[in-house]
Amino acid sequence: MKTNFNLTILANIIFLSSQFVFAQKTIDTYKVESEGYFTHPVNTTAGVVATDNFASKIYLIQNFKLKELISSPGCGRYFTVSPDKSKIGFKQITPDGMQVPAVFDLQTMKITKLSNPVNLCGQVSFSNNGKIAFTVGNELFIKDGVNFTSFNLGTYSNIAPISPDGNFVIFNNNSDQLFIICLTSGQVKQITDNTGGYCYPEWSPDGNKIVFSTLSGILMVLDKTTNITYTVGKGENASWSDDSQFIFYNVVSNENLEYKGSEIYVSKYDGSAIKQLTNTSDINEMFP
Repeated sequence: MKTNFNLTILANIIFLSSQFVFAQKTIDTYKVESEGYFTHPVNTTAGVVATDNFASKIYLIQNFKLKELISSPGCGRYFTVSPDKSKIGFKQITPDGMQVPAVFDLQTMKITKLSNPVNLCGQVSFSNNGKIAFTVGNELFIKDGVNFTSFNLGTYSNIAPISPDGNFVIFNNNSDQLFIICLTSGQVKQITDNTGGYCYPEWSPDGNKIVFSTLSGILMVLDKTTNITYTVGKGENASWSDDSQFIFYNVVSNENLEYKGSEIYVSKYDGSAIKQLTNTSDINEMFP
């Protein structure tokens, strides 16, 4: 991947709602992938954190300068940022292929490993009250200060985000069905309907809703307070508005299996009031 990024263009990207943009007249996806680009930009207390299209590094973009924070195979894939924007949760892959759930502190610039190297671990997530969740094999671990609590999920789940209030965790089973486990009672409830596979769950900031995707790329939202599931439509890389009422996402266009472009959309959580925010033929916006 090229490391001599054009920082003038990068600054313009940051100012455009901190969403990743790359421009071209004719799309050559092989060339774009080989040259590299940023994905998954997130604002933090230190600057904008992002990964690359290989997900092999995590960068900090600060004062128009690029700094490499973490380098490990797959470390940028599904990385998370704590609610106070001061920590990065990620999975570290060791040279011998072992996996370690870890946290990078943006203030001390140091990594804290949450377990010894294991054959299989999950992504790290954070609650508003300081709890940290991650999986090791079939076990879900909750770190609360210096204390650890574990739950046997009976299945491995790579993405198992903890709720903002720290009381629930979403996970999937081998059939790609989504479940919620209550961390106070241990009760488990299935939230999907077995008609297909589901993935990428993400809590709303108020903890009352969950956006997730079908394996075919259709975004859906569960309102936990009413137990109603809404279908939003085609989309990916969904993120919530601060008031938990809207989701932002990008829609990729394909024609005859050829990539045509990507635009940013916003929708009310129930699938109403869908609006296309960008409409550019030579710029591809994604990861809002």
